[in-house]
Formats: sequence, C-alpha cells, structure tokens
Amino acid sequence: MRLLNRTGVYLDINASPAKFAHAALSRRHKIFFCKPDTRTLTEAAARAAAGEIRMSIGETVPLDTATALITDLEKGRKINGKGLIFMTPGT
Repeated sequence: MRLLNRTGVYLDINASPAKFAHAALSRRHKIFFCKPDTRTLTEAAARAAAGEIRMSIGETVPLDTATALITDLEKGRKINGKGLIFMTPGT
C-alpha cells in the first residue's frame, strides 16, 4: 500500500480474513477473486503490457537463484515490490 501513488488501488488476489477487514475499511484495497488459469493470467499480462495494470518490481532474479530469494523473503526480508523470477527460453 505504501508504494501506491495518490490515486492507486491495491488489487489483491490472495485474500485472507485480515485482508478482507482491511479492504472493508479502505477504498484503495480491493479484493479480487479469480482462478489462476492460463486464460486469466494471459489476460492480466496483456493488460499490464497495455499499461492498464502496473506493479512495482522490487527484485528480479534468474530461475537458478530463485530459491535463495524465496527463502530470504520467507525469513522476513523485505523488498519494495514484487519478486520477479525469470527463465530463459529452453531452460
């Protein structure tokens, strides 16, 4: 939430009871239910590419070091945005 600009909205697809409570009190936190299938994720990617959805990327790592990033985040390490794991074609 602290990364949002004044008019930004936080779209949450991983709802929990605490997040529901927060969304009920905040106009900027919206809960969205979806099935994370190929069609939904492809549409989300297309909308992001068109500039309709923007997210803050905190760190980008290759697949071979993804375990280290995930472990650090599970231990409480904070990054300003999402962790992005990329793969090179053919791996």
